[in-house]
Amino acid sequence: RFVATLTQVTSRYGRRPTSLESADLRHTEGYALRLRGVTTVSAEAPKK
Repeated sequence: RFVATLTQVTSRYGRRPTSLESADLRHTEGYALRLRGVTTVSAEAPKK
């Protein structure tokens, strides 16, 4: 599954497969990626 979908997933984030920094393949129904230049942290702190 990982090899078959890597190009599709990386292109969704405007990256190429060479942007792959690491992959966590422990999940039975999928995988987790770390891509160079992609973050899940927002630049702004949430308002209280």
